[in-house]
Amino acid sequence: MIEKFKLKHLDLLTEDKIDYARLMVEVDGYKNTWWNKRFGFMGSYKRTYSLIKYIQNLDPLLIDLDPGCKILIPENIDDISFSAMMELQMLLNNSSDLGLGELMAESIAIVCFSANSKLDFKIDSIAYNEFKSLIMDTSATQMMGISNWIHKSLKESTNHWQQKFFEVEVIDEDYKNAGGEKMNAFNIVNTIKALCTDFNVTYEEAWQLSYSLTQINSLSKATYGFIQHHMSKIKEAKMRANRKKP
Repeated sequence: MIEKFKLKHLDLLTEDKIDYARLMVEVDGYKNTWWNKRFGFMGSYKRTYSLIKYIQNLDPLLIDLDPGCKILIPENIDDISFSAMMELQMLLNNSSDLGLGELMAESIAIVCFSANSKLDFKIDSIAYNEFKSLIMDTSATQMMGISNWIHKSLKESTNHWQQKFFEVEVIDEDYKNAGGEKMNAFNIVNTIKALCTDFNVTYEEAWQLSYSLTQINSLSKATYGFIQHHMSKIKEAKMRANRKKP
């Protein structure tokens, strides 16, 4: 019976008054027949009540991926497009107005859309909205497993790239004191412009490049800047040493 409890039902459990009648029909399959009115109602109610208590007592963080789930996940979260990753990060940073079920459905749709549809990621497309509806109508526990995978993978990805960029970070105090950090607001725009130039792609195509490729490209530029910075320091040191020679 638990597989009939869909993701679309999850937010019903957070309401002040749980709609048992709806859950009895949609989850337990209750039909308002003469026989059920007399003999089947209480049995359906008790099964539905027990299932709701079971779901409420679940620790969603302990639910793993279900190998039988029909919703495919990408091999690596960094395989999703740059556009999808930006949407995912924006969603998770501004999720206070969403119910848990809605938040899970949106994040899963963003991450898994292209892996299941083989289409470019477009959050405002009909195909995307249809895929999100499919997720809402899929087993809640299966979607909890995917949601856990997303959060774990995203944390690992963030830590990985932060470490890589930290290793080649160049701190320019003059640039910082002049307010250079204000340029951070244009990071995404500058990334897209660089992708268009470096890979000879259109603006739309640049957004569809994998997140891993965009990060590698940015890391390559950061590494080049890091090397150039240290080469300048080495040359300056050599010049000072040569001036001191008799």
